[in-house]
Amino acid sequence: MQELISIVIPFYNDHDHIAQTIQSIANQTYPNLEVIITDDGSTPSLSEAAIVDMLKGRDEQHQLNTNVQFQYQKNAGAPTARNNGRSLTTGEYLIFWDADIMAKPEFIQKMHNVLTLHPEVDYAYCSYKLGNKEMTGKKFSIDTLKQQNYIPTTSLIRTEKALLWDESLKRFQDWDLWLRMAKEGSIGIFVPEVLFIAAPESGISNWLPSFAYKSPWRYLPQFKKKVEAYERAKAIIQKKHNI
Repeated sequence: MQELISIVIPFYNDHDHIAQTIQSIANQTYPNLEVIITDDGSTPSLSEAAIVDMLKGRDEQHQLNTNVQFQYQKNAGAPTARNNGRSLTTGEYLIFWDADIMAKPEFIQKMHNVLTLHPEVDYAYCSYKLGNKEMTGKKFSIDTLKQQNYIPTTSLIRTEKALLWDESLKRFQDWDLWLRMAKEGSIGIFVPEVLFIAAPESGISNWLPSFAYKSPWRYLPQFKKKVEAYERAKAIIQKKHNI
């Protein structure tokens, strides 16, 4: 049997997307998965039975192996939910899969193939879509990473190299994670394909077009608060990492 890949899903009140997200996991061609879902104090709480049934259907249809675990926590935020989910994983590989992600069936298989071919790298990432907007990745470069984050949260990591999430950060937790891993010597590899879609109306949708950060558009009412929040959060990361 192929190496076990652990999928950690932090969930908070995203009931509109979770069924599609689980279905996209059920459709994955990679055969050996475990799924850990941490409900971060949702109201109502996630229907555990419905999710288990969906993933059991994967195994019955494709003759694959999927283990499912649930845990519940008082609302503490996605980084805490990811860390708590991580504590239950047993796979050689780890992927943090947000509750609004719909991936192509070959997503995990392609990412795993790349890491198998490149034992010198510690994680693989790809381009993706935020709604209809393509978020194009870049070839891995530490210097570029210090300037901007181009690596999505939903990337495949060798578990032994994965660090815990900084639970004190409200934004850019993924950027912080990749920077801290880089300091430990970890490097990534870019898979130049769009392999998943994130729902635009979810919390990830603070994205603004690049022109919105420049004068005079940055001062327009529809952009001003978001630009200021972005810059405050970016300054926190820059200070933490001396960049």
